Amino acid sequence: MTTTVQHDLSLTRDDITALRKATSFTLHTSAYGIGIKAYLRTGTDTFSRTEQVIYPDTHMTHERARMIRTTAGISGHGHRTEPSWWWNSDSPDTGRPTPACFYSAYDETIMQTIWATLRPGDTLHLSWTADNNNDLTRDAGLHVDHVHLVVNRGTLKDRRYLVGYQCSADNSARMIRRNG
Repeated sequence: MTTTVQHDLSLTRDDITALRKATSFTLHTSAYGIGIKAYLRTGTDTFSRTEQVIYPDTHMTHERARMIRTTAGISGHGHRTEPSWWWNSDSPDTGRPTPACFYSAYDETIMQTIWATLRPGDTLHLSWTADNNNDLTRDAGLHVDHVHLVVNRGTLKDRRYLVGYQCSADNSARMIRRNG
């Protein structure tokens, strides 16, 4: 008999504190992990004991990080010669590899506004949309990708925020890339 371990993705007080005090954020969905990475950077290599607990990962001497686990999904319209996008972390066994999605959140004001509304027990979901193109971007050989952050408080109505948008060529700097 196979047993699956269900991980609780509910936000803790430390998760919320890390998000609110972070100096920058990256959003990730890939075979290597799903979530929001909150970074605390200083001009020195000194962090308080509390900061070391809230941001347990050390990247450089002046930077610490915490990964906030989320669920994720990707959808999209596909390019003329490629299939449509679809992948969800709740049912990843689709026969397709996990896409590589990455975005650095640049608008600190929007992110801080969202973090101010969070409560312990909320869950987060990254909803990525690939190739949300129009004829102009398609004819120029560009791709429009975006990501929404969905906050679920266990009520019937989720809160959905557009937190990232990118128009770019299909290269390694693209927000959403196919694997395999």
